[in-house]
Amino acid sequence: MPDSVGMLFVFEGQEPQSFWVKNTYISLDMIYINENDEIVTIQQYTEPFSRRSYPSYKEAKYVAEVVAGFCDRYMMLRIAINYF
Repeated sequence: MPDSVGMLFVFEGQEPQSFWVKNTYISLDMIYINENDEIVTIQQYTEPFSRRSYPSYKEAKYVAEVVAGFCDRYMMLRIAINYF
């Protein structure tokens, strides 16, 4: 999957979120974002077909799923550290 492709999930309210990748064939990076557009958690390199829960740990309103490695390539982890 190219870096220009992903999925954005938008929830009505802000609350702790959690995703699994039971039916996902590729590894993903999940970026949890709050209603103030701040990154609250990044889950990197998910395991394909896993039933493991990948939680936000904090309240989030949006979740962006992108191809694994996206956050490393675009240094998003460094940006996210400012919000923890």
